[in-house]
Amino acid sequence: MERINFNIIAYFIYLPITFYITIYVGKVCYVNGEVFILKLIENVQTAKAVNKLLLIGYYLLNLGFAALTLSYWSVIENWTQLIEVISSKLGQIVLLLGIMHFNNIFIIQFFAKKHIIKPIH
Repeated sequence: MERINFNIIAYFIYLPITFYITIYVGKVCYVNGEVFILKLIENVQTAKAVNKLLLIGYYLLNLGFAALTLSYWSVIENWTQLIEVISSKLGQIVLLLGIMHFNNIFIIQFFAKKHIIKPIH
């Protein structure tokens, strides 16, 4: 009888969920962030271009990180461990997305205070 490869099953569960979460959060931030960026950058074309570049960078960083982490997974031996590993890895991705979001907020506030970009009144 052939042994089940739990890692392959985990990859097929983990990657679609991670990609969906990343793309969904990216679209929400892109749509809602555009209004915020337009308040900070006076030139509409520049603001929209910056917003698109932020979205592309966000996708590249997060999806690349999600795919890269697969090579660091240990061998999964059973169904319980499979659920634990997927939960842990999804938690890491969600935590990374949250940290990146707050980082961006602080960076934008820093530039606004330095008057590099137009501050919000």
